[in-house]
Amino acid sequence: YINTETYNVQATLPAVQNYLKDSYGLDGNIMISSSEYNQFSLKSVFGWLKLQLTGDGEKVKSITLRGNNGEQVAGELYINSADATSILASDSGASDDDSEAGGSLIFEDTILTEVTLDCSEGVELGADATAIYIALPPQTFTKGITVDITAVDGSTMTKSTDNEVVIERNHIKPMSAFG
Repeated sequence: YINTETYNVQATLPAVQNYLKDSYGLDGNIMISSSEYNQFSLKSVFGWLKLQLTGDGEKVKSITLRGNNGEQVAGELYINSADATSILASDSGASDDDSEAGGSLIFEDTILTEVTLDCSEGVELGADATAIYIALPPQTFTKGITVDITAVDGSTMTKSTDNEVVIERNHIKPMSAFG
């Protein structure tokens, strides 16, 4: 909804997103548009991490992602209605712009440090990489990320990197294929 005092939009990036084949997950792609001259163009608020998974017939039930430094990855946030940049919901009033990833974008009282992509009945993996997208707030994961993959049969696999991962607004950050 729009705050009538600031004209900022309040929205939620859910902690559980839903897999959609060959696309961004459902419920994880918020876009906004505004114009002084009635020439509207939609702008994405978030960026996406593109995981590329390989396997031998395994079926992925869910994927959970977290930053290795406790970064906020889901929850309620404000969006500047003029330029679609996310705004801190804390008292600092800092904002994020097109030129750099940055900042905590989540309300102080709803800090969610994990996001899960629910793959419902499962996504079958083969020798060719399957692209899976997770929407994330623009920010830098300075100590990398960890991904927990749960298969339909209950088995799990954890992959982690300690390399810096930068998520930029309206950009896809591809990761190397793994299985």
